[in-house]
Parts: sequence; structure tokens; C-alpha cells
Amino acid sequence: MKQLEKMYNLIKTKGLKLTPARKIMMEVFLNSGNKLLNASEIYDQVREKNSKTNFSTIYRNLELLVDHGIIEKLHLGVEAQYMLLDEDSCRHHMICTVCHKIEPLPYCPLKELENYIRDEHNFIPTQHRVEIYGYCKKCSEHKKDK
Repeated sequence: MKQLEKMYNLIKTKGLKLTPARKIMMEVFLNSGNKLLNASEIYDQVREKNSKTNFSTIYRNLELLVDHGIIEKLHLGVEAQYMLLDEDSCRHHMICTVCHKIEPLPYCPLKELENYIRDEHNFIPTQHRVEIYGYCKKCSEHKKDK
């Protein structure tokens, strides 16, 4: 519950209203178990709690939350996937292409490169992201069994 309140405060801090749809969307993300969700999955889960919510509301809110740095939009295959951003870490993830489980990388592999770019090219990086796609342990074991 503490994490949910933190997300509500983050939305307010970013200058956004805490609408019923956004509240439920934050619950959906927090209950996802660090898994990527597409817009349809989010919509279905929000509708379970508020049947008056329509798909366009979800889609508009997803784009707004991406624009304000609250969630991240990733492209895995054909459809965009979304996840909560962890403000305390870099945007570096290992993403399972089967179950869509996401694990953060334990360190930033680009710090040295950023320093080089800054020092040698007088270029100031403002952000970067690393996404490594593959199979999590569970899915790779399942693939071996087949």
C-alpha cells in the first residue's frame, strides 16, 4: 500500500490529476509483478474495477504517463508494452520474450561510455537505455524440455 501511495504522490508531483482511471492503472502496474503489460491487458484489468472506463481513456493515460516519465513504453514485437519506471535506477532491463518478465540489470554498463562521450566529444548525455531480450530461467528450461 505504501508503494501505491508513492505512485499517487508521483502523479500529483508531475502536475497531473489523480483520476480514478489513473489510480486503478497504478494498481494494475504494481500488481503486475514487474511484467510488461500491453494496453489491452491494462484495459481489461481496469474494466474489472471500473466498467465505465473506455479504451481511449486507457490509451490517452498511457501516453500521458509515458510523457511524464512515470511509465516506460517498450516495443516487444508488434505491440507496445508498458511498465512502471523505477526512479532509483537506470533504464536497463533483461526482458523475457516469452513471459515478458523484466529484470533490471544490476549495474549501468554505459557509465564509462558516458564519461568518454562527455570528456572526449564535449557531448552531455541526458539519458540512455539498454534492453536485452531473451529467455528468463523458467522459460529457457521450458524450451529445453520440448
